[in-house]
Amino acid sequence: MHQISVNQQLAEILINHEVSITQDEEFIYANLSEKLKFKARSTYTVIENHISSQLDVMIVINNGEQIIESFGDFGLDIESTVNKNFKNFCSSSLHPLLAAFGHTNQRFHDQVTIEGWEIGRKSVTAYIGNLTPKTNSEKLLAPDYALNFFKIVEKAMHSQILNKDLHWFRGYYSQHKGEITNTEFLINNQPTREAKQLFSSIQIIPDIEFYSCRIFIVLKINDK
Repeated sequence: MHQISVNQQLAEILINHEVSITQDEEFIYANLSEKLKFKARSTYTVIENHISSQLDVMIVINNGEQIIESFGDFGLDIESTVNKNFKNFCSSSLHPLLAAFGHTNQRFHDQVTIEGWEIGRKSVTAYIGNLTPKTNSEKLLAPDYALNFFKIVEKAMHSQILNKDLHWFRGYYSQHKGEITNTEFLINNQPTREAKQLFSSIQIIPDIEFYSCRIFIVLKINDK
């Protein structure tokens, strides 16, 4: 198992999103209305003639709390595999994070849905990332599978007790050869015991080897 810093790739992504940054040897500092620090690393393993890589992105917010987002993938070499990891990060987590912490460029806001919710009599703003399904199937799948997954995550979020001004949620599930193989429902990086039960009603997609879906959402309480 090998580990490398991929801060430079992340810095280039932020610059391409018109985020003003500075850097030192450890962190990337994003100059948004709420200051953020980013750090990114890739941990990879050579498996026969392929690379298995996990990208971990740490985002440190003003109060010192750390948001951790992780993405795994396979590829023929480390460069292409890390590029896949970053593509998944950009598709899922990057835009809701930037929007929630003050990125105002409207050019990128079509990648995030911003809604007003009420949870436990608290008014909140939800910064919802893209649904990001992955599959090795070549056939076109109906969007209903991903939408059903989102409805389950949204319902679970509405049942939570929000005891801080900021919360972030990750939902994920995968199926392989007709069975659900992995489920995640994380609140502020912490896995919940309810994940397996939460996704027990997920419909298995027939005649497909692998499918997964992921969602990342930031909630900010409006009533202070």
